[in-house]
Amino acid sequence: MEQRVVVAISASMATAILFLAAPNRYSVGYYAARVTLLVSSGVVLLVLLAETAKLYRRLAAAHQDLDRAHRELSRRADHLSAANLELQAALAHRADLLDQRIRLTGELAPSASTCWS
Repeated sequence: MEQRVVVAISASMATAILFLAAPNRYSVGYYAARVTLLVSSGVVLLVLLAETAKLYRRLAAAHQDLDRAHRELSRRADHLSAANLELQAALAHRADLLDQRIRLTGELAPSASTCWS
């Protein structure tokens, strides 16, 4: 990009020199200055458009990466949620078994060997 800007600045300087060298209207220098001004403006416009397109491509790629990461995190969150539900169900089942044992035996604290069998 910097090279193109240097070309555009050089063309603008050439335009300024041509304006100073040929101040009369409708001379060859006058028209040459107008053409170089048009070319330098076009180069600047094309460089800016190219840079904008490049930035939009990078933004689209970053958006796709972010979307892909979001889907992966959602998938992992769903997996963790399912595992959490399984653990809660197992814990509830253990609590129910413990409550039944306490009601049947009258023990408040069962021994460690019978609790996890």
